[in-house]
Amino acid sequence: MRKTETLNLRRNAKILRSNMTEAERVLWYYLRAKRFCGIKFYRQKIVGNYIADFLSLNPRLIIELDGSQHAEQIEYDRIRTTYLEEQQFTVIRFWNDEVLRNINMVLDVIFAAIHENIPSPSENLRFSPPSPVSVRGEYITGKQYETLSNYSRPRSHRWASSSSASGRLCETDDLYR
Repeated sequence: MRKTETLNLRRNAKILRSNMTEAERVLWYYLRAKRFCGIKFYRQKIVGNYIADFLSLNPRLIIELDGSQHAEQIEYDRIRTTYLEEQQFTVIRFWNDEVLRNINMVLDVIFAAIHENIPSPSENLRFSPPSPVSVRGEYITGKQYETLSNYSRPRSHRWASSSSASGRLCETDDLYR
């Protein structure tokens, strides 16, 4: 990548960090400072020629929040997701509205992605406009979410750890149980 492209990406990432959407601010509250399962997340992190909304290096997870404009750029998102998965990242996507209206469901899906190695979508699956919940770069329907590893009715939210002295939403040890 040329130096000017790198500088432009860095500049754009910095602008995006300082001008977060409301949905990004809400999700960042739960992800920042290792609050979620003790995992370090970065926001607006550069990966190749792309800027990921939220990224964790261990586990290799990217969380993307999509606004209404993403319905028009399905092909771009497909290419982008394919590239990120080639870099060994799991990519999960949510509508901004999902984060604002149902943060517990969003955190449940992130928790499931971290703990259960949700399989990558087949290359043959076509991308369609987003449905309510998304996993690994593919949007899934609410009905599919209900069957997703029994996370539709979490018992006091598995990611929540109110008894934790560290204030984290779940403990790092939980990842390996």
